[in-house]
Amino acid sequence: MHFSHLNVTEPPANVRITEVTKNSVSLSWQRPPYDGGSKITGYSVERREAPNGRWVKANFTNIIELGFTVSGLNQDESYEFRVYAKNAVGSVSNPSLIAGPVTCVDACGEFLTNDYSFCLLLLDVF
Repeated sequence: MHFSHLNVTEPPANVRITEVTKNSVSLSWQRPPYDGGSKITGYSVERREAPNGRWVKANFTNIIELGFTVSGLNQDESYEFRVYAKNAVGSVSNPSLIAGPVTCVDACGEFLTNDYSFCLLLLDVF
């Protein structure tokens, strides 16, 4: 059998952690640089407990946006994330580069007021 790799999409680019709470992590990413010649139809996210947990699917429906919030996480646990792209011919990319590890804490609690820019600065420390 001969398999063609012409239709294979590249993984999503620049996967970033944009917000952290005690039980959720929000991610954003950019479209793959190359879509395999077919429109990207969605994304899926996997998570694992860092550093060597098992990768598990974090979404249960197709993600069409360039971002997703993974909920149901445990406070004070560290997690890593990766994203896959899927195109119209059913090609699924390799995983993106790993985002994380990040620890679920309320880094942006009430004591920091509502200064979201300060919260984003804290993310760079994790």
